[in-house]
Amino acid sequence: MQRRGCLPDTSSEVLYCPERAMTLLYQGSLEPKVSYRLPIPLPSDLPYQGKFTIGWTIAVLCPIDSNHPGDYTLSCVEDTFYPHSGKFQLQYDPKNHGKKQTKILYLKTDAEKITQLKRAGWKMPAWPKTESGNLFPLTEEERRKQQKWDTVVRRFAGPLTAESLHEPFIILQAIGRHKTVDAFDYAAVVTISAPDFRGDLYGEITKRFPVLQPVRLRAESEIRVKI
Repeated sequence: MQRRGCLPDTSSEVLYCPERAMTLLYQGSLEPKVSYRLPIPLPSDLPYQGKFTIGWTIAVLCPIDSNHPGDYTLSCVEDTFYPHSGKFQLQYDPKNHGKKQTKILYLKTDAEKITQLKRAGWKMPAWPKTESGNLFPLTEEERRKQQKWDTVVRRFAGPLTAESLHEPFIILQAIGRHKTVDAFDYAAVVTISAPDFRGDLYGEITKRFPVLQPVRLRAESEIRVKI
C-alpha cells in the first residue's frame, strides 16, 4: 500500500524509535540502471511469533528540467520489497505445448529439489519472490499513473507473520528519464513495528546487529547579548 501527502508534524517521529518499533535511516547516492540493496535487520531468532509491519519512506534529490513542467523530474526510484531472502518462485515455460507452471521453494529446505528442477528446464529468478507488486519494466504511462516521478514515496507492508520474514530487504533502482544518467542523492526511513512484542525490540535488534549506530543529534544554542 502507498500513501502520499502529509509530512510528520515533528522530526521526533522520524528520529526516535516508538515503543515496540525500530526506525532505521539510510542515505547515499543512486545511479540510473544500478540496483541498490537496503537490508532490513530483523533477527531470525527473535522470541516473537506475532505480526510485523514494515514501512518505508524514500526521498530523492533528483535532477530536474525547469523548462518542462510535465517532465520536471528527470529521475525516479523504483522500490521493491522482498520479505524472505530464501523464498523463490521457479517457472517452467513449455515451448511447444502445455501451460506455464510455477513452484514456490526455499533455498534452505528445498536445495536438492531446486537443483533437480533446474536440470529439467525450470528457470530460477535472480531475485526472491516479492510481495510489493512492482512490475518491471514499467512504461512511461504506467510510471505516471503510479506517480513514480514523485520525489517522495511512502509505503508499508503487513501485517506479516514472523515465518514469512527472513533477512528481508528493499531493492532501489534508479530510473533515468530522457536518457539522464546523472547520479542523485537519496534518503530512506524504514520502520519495523511489532505491536504485540513484549520485550525490547530496539535492544534485541541492536544487540544482534552491532553495526547499527544511533543517530546523534546536535543542538545549536543561540546566546543573545546586549552591546
